[in-house]
Amino acid sequence: MNTKRKKGLPMYSGAVSLYSWLVLLLFGESIAIIAQAYFLAFAITQLFNGDGVGAAALNIYLFLGSFAVRYIFQHIAAHVSEKHALQTAGHLRESLFHTYFHKQDSLNIGTGHFITLAM
Repeated sequence: MNTKRKKGLPMYSGAVSLYSWLVLLLFGESIAIIAQAYFLAFAITQLFNGDGVGAAALNIYLFLGSFAVRYIFQHIAAHVSEKHALQTAGHLRESLFHTYFHKQDSLNIGTGHFITLAM
């Protein structure tokens, strides 16, 4: 059993769409992280220079807004990935059961494979 794993990302049905959405979501998340750093640094600089909290309030709110956007992007990416993983796992499980129980060659395999499958 000297089969090698193929290099690159796994390509199941719907994988290209998933990867495209993940790239867009991660790009948006990275922009939100940069915005967080910028607005937080600007607010801290304003406070360090002696400006009041009122002067830095806009940057603080923009920091919190960019944090919320990043958080939303992160959860959308996790939801999309998990949905695809569940669909792919179901498809692979059905393919495995079909291979074991609906082919004539599977009758010659033996019971050890079926016990391992059941476990």
